[in-house]
Amino acid sequence: MLIGELNLVRTNQGVSLRYDRTWIERGFPLSEDLPLLDNEFVPVEKGTAVGAVDDARPDRWGERVIRFIDRPPRGSSPPAPPWAAPVPRRWSTFVMSSG
Repeated sequence: MLIGELNLVRTNQGVSLRYDRTWIERGFPLSEDLPLLDNEFVPVEKGTAVGAVDDARPDRWGERVIRFIDRPPRGSSPPAPPWAAPVPRRWSTFVMSSG
């Protein structure tokens, strides 16, 4: 079941969340600061994600491991962050895709 949609917030380089309608009807809040409302929850602090989404992201050490494992060939563009990946990828507890 789709929980919702994550979006990159350009103004503060964070990640927002909007619950899917079905999740609002049948699911549960992911954290206390993400009640089941039809709103886009936007992070306050720069470079963070909202609520439980931020908690599920890899920490600095985890991001270094991901970059090492998913290292692109020399001379290519840097990898996209996991939430902006063009194909489904599993990092932490979420499956994220651009489609």
